[in-house]
Amino acid sequence: MFLCLHAAGLTLLPTSIIGYRAAQGAANPADIMIPTIITSFVGTLAALFIVGFRQRINLFNLPVMLFVLLISGIIGGLMTYITQLTGVQKFHFTIT
Repeated sequence: MFLCLHAAGLTLLPTSIIGYRAAQGAANPADIMIPTIITSFVGTLAALFIVGFRQRINLFNLPVMLFVLLISGIIGGLMTYITQLTGVQKFHFTIT
């Protein structure tokens, strides 16, 4: 399970990609932030549930589901905060 979750690669702040885009002169290098967070989070959840199904691990018990819901809430709150930022604020948010 660790290998699959590690390969899914949850990326909260894609600073290296934003840096590459800034170096190439993109108008708003932080535009990729929200799609990257959503994609990596969905990939990590998919890896968790696929491996749990293949290894016959009961992931639908209360502590696991509470943990997944807690992490989902944190990611959702972060996404809400980031969508309210302007382009320059997103850029400064990722740099600092």
